[in-house]
Amino acid sequence: MTESNSIRRIPMVVAYTIGLAVLLFSISRVIGYMNKGADKATILRLPMFKKELHANYSIKRDGNQGAPIADETIDQITEDYLKAWVSKNVAISNHDPEYLTDHFTPKMQEQYLELIDHQKSKGIREDIVTLNHNIDIRFHNLDKSLVVIEDTHVVEHRQIYNNDALLYSQTDTSAYQAICLKEDGHWRIRKLTSIDSKTPTASNNLSTNYNVSELKGINYYPQEYPWDAFNLEIDESLYKSDFERMQSLGINCQRIFIQYKDFGGAEPKPEKIKQLIKFLDLAEQYNIGTIITLFDFYGNYHLNDWTKNDHHTRTIVNAIKDHPALLAYDIKNEPDLDFDTRGKNRVINWLSHQVELIKSLDPKHPVTIGWSSTSAANILYDKLDFVSFHYYNSQEEFLPQLKSLKQKIGNTKPLFLTEFGISSYKGLWNPIQFSNSKQADYINSIVNQCDQSSVSYLLWTLYDYKELPNEVVGRKPWRKAYQRHYGIIDVDGNEKPSYQVIKGE
Repeated sequence: MTESNSIRRIPMVVAYTIGLAVLLFSISRVIGYMNKGADKATILRLPMFKKELHANYSIKRDGNQGAPIADETIDQITEDYLKAWVSKNVAISNHDPEYLTDHFTPKMQEQYLELIDHQKSKGIREDIVTLNHNIDIRFHNLDKSLVVIEDTHVVEHRQIYNNDALLYSQTDTSAYQAICLKEDGHWRIRKLTSIDSKTPTASNNLSTNYNVSELKGINYYPQEYPWDAFNLEIDESLYKSDFERMQSLGINCQRIFIQYKDFGGAEPKPEKIKQLIKFLDLAEQYNIGTIITLFDFYGNYHLNDWTKNDHHTRTIVNAIKDHPALLAYDIKNEPDLDFDTRGKNRVINWLSHQVELIKSLDPKHPVTIGWSSTSAANILYDKLDFVSFHYYNSQEEFLPQLKSLKQKIGNTKPLFLTEFGISSYKGLWNPIQFSNSKQADYINSIVNQCDQSSVSYLLWTLYDYKELPNEVVGRKPWRKAYQRHYGIIDVDGNEKPSYQVIKGE
């Protein structure tokens, strides 16, 4: 063999050696993975162990019978216990007992297997979300392999479907005793028994310290930041300037919007909450009460997201519930528009839960829902403190629709028109139908009818906008042109005729 041939063979030998090494390494990893026992969270790609998917919970750390427990052990027991509840819910919903393996002993798995097999044979799917636990470790045995847990306030919401049709939904509050064994470094539930609950049921009383009968207001976004009211670049001087303008109009109320994703979703961003509180501080200085819409640009009502939503609600409500500028909570803007795509019952169940959650966190402030029309505004009215609705139809139909709504709900709750208005756009895409004067006539008519009916109102909106985000109305230029001109102040800062209507001149 010549020297040149030997040299040419060297790269081939090196490549072969590297390839063989990679193959042997891969085989050894697979064998090691199989021998150690695969983690089902990895195999099944479960999203269920993220912190925000756990229920809200509290832990008593006041001691226990038996062997003492270190704080880190309590945390590990709690984590495994919460995982067990989530895995149980996922197993039942998916008809798959494999989700139970790492969190329940074989005997306990058999009990759930019977339920899963029965529901599967009947074509039933039961979706469950656990929303709250009050955990107290009562006993820890001397060899540190067994604990007894009392869980005195377990809140679960379940929805039962047959072929994707919702048959039943219910929220239950129960108490349980759990016996957990430590096996392979994890705590597994060996027995779960229902016990009498010592926790008092939450009061369903509605808030009473509110009065919406004398409110006159606006739905607010800064002109330079449409649909972005809490942009961190906004200086407080911009808010002050707008609040001064509201004051000059005699406005004493505003409605603002917290966009779920923008604020951080399940884990609201501290800097966004800080900006919100700064905004409320300034509103207080100008005596402008604020209605806060909590779930703008959100549309997933599935039980899988309920614990995430609860984290969002708890964080924001607990941060602002004592602020003097806070007037009320609006759960969601126009949720009835999601009925066709998300399912009416699913949306209503989610709304009902959020109403109850907010009332449990803050019983002092009223709660409402911003329905898109009078035809939907009677939904859940018995759970709300006032009934709010939006109106963009003809001025001639306003009183008849208002009368129809009053017939549905009686005189049990105050009514509040929390959005109304009309575009003044007159241009290429619509040269005839709209104008500044037609906008003023429409607003004047609705305001007068509200005054005659003792219904408060919030106008949409203070400003015209130069540009709008595509996600608000899409990319079509005629839709954007129409939506940009709902304000009573134009893009150059000039007061339109409708400005004087709101001012009362």
